[in-house]
Amino acid sequence: MKYQILRSFLAIVAFFAFAFISWSGVTTSAQKSRLTDNPKLSFLTASPAAVFTNPAPITVLDASPASLYPSNISVTGMSGTVTDVNVTINGFAHTWPDDLGILLVSPSGRQMVVQSDVGGGTPVTGRTYTFDDQAAAGIPNSGPMPANNTSVKPSSVNDDEFFPGPAPDAPYNQPAPAGTSTLNGIFGGDAPNGDWKLYIIDCCAQDEGNIAGGWSIEITTGAGGPTPTPTPAGPT
Repeated sequence: MKYQILRSFLAIVAFFAFAFISWSGVTTSAQKSRLTDNPKLSFLTASPAAVFTNPAPITVLDASPASLYPSNISVTGMSGTVTDVNVTINGFAHTWPDDLGILLVSPSGRQMVVQSDVGGGTPVTGRTYTFDDQAAAGIPNSGPMPANNTSVKPSSVNDDEFFPGPAPDAPYNQPAPAGTSTLNGIFGGDAPNGDWKLYIIDCCAQDEGNIAGGWSIEITTGAGGPTPTPTPAGPT
């Protein structure tokens, strides 16, 4: 009997020591694996996140809406509400980046400009970059555009975009320096599932470009449960 009590006591001590180590940020990879695989310890796992991509190329037409307008990504299988959103532009090229305007719209209709009137007039090719509220800085008005495979804050200099239908009407939520909106401030608490839309325009004559690899959206929600399997959306 005394040995049974001792074994039970030691098991309880070991469990709480394991949990303390995990919470303290020094969890080993093996411990992380056991945490993920053990449904009894599910309260220790992080909120699920997933990346969804529409790889269809987007032609940025001169002084016009882009060839895919909008370019859609269908998000499915996520539970809970949005806590973090990042948007990646895959393979951007343009002869005058400052002409570009990009508007993100959620399935529920929330919207925000993520890039407008920034990046300067130096041509770029093959740039992949991510809009992330946690990035160190935005894109300067006069450039340069972000280095390849880096993160930047959403950036807009002037609150003067005109996104023709079927994009939503102005006014648009603007990031700094034109406004104070952030991705998580606008889309936080929103439902993740459905069609996310990216509206892209070229504002001015004489220059054009493309986004060779389409775009991606990374969504984190505040609910537990399995991470969904992202399915690329085709052009619409």
